[in-house]
Amino acid sequence: MKKYLYLFLLILCASCSHHNKVDDVVISYWNAHKAEKNVVIDFSKCFDFEWDTLCFYSVGCSLDEINQDLGFELAEYTDLADRMVFLNHKKWAYTAGWWYDPEEPKGIIISTKNNIFKVSYHKAKFKIKREGNIFILEPLDF
Repeated sequence: MKKYLYLFLLILCASCSHHNKVDDVVISYWNAHKAEKNVVIDFSKCFDFEWDTLCFYSVGCSLDEINQDLGFELAEYTDLADRMVFLNHKKWAYTAGWWYDPEEPKGIIISTKNNIFKVSYHKAKFKIKREGNIFILEPLDF
């Protein structure tokens, strides 16, 4: 019985975690390379989950727009957030989101003129800039 209780508590703690892998990767990479003139991160070498497409949806996207673009319903959704959705073979792999406090902005954004930005695994390379607690990812031109 104790085994089941420990297992239940472990699962409960893991499900309550709001760990953001994108934050961890970008901030760690920035801290390790910030002295360089141009800090470029290659997302294809950064994550412990399988993915082939990165979709970025700015705060301006509605849930309907996101679901239509993805081709399925996004389970985790909160208005007024930027989010990255990683796909693997057109299926959900991972989601990271940033809900901004105007008094203390922090998080990660992709610098794009559109509300929706997509990039494949092999082309997911970004120049990192930092403005306060905001990390701006600028896609590299190919």
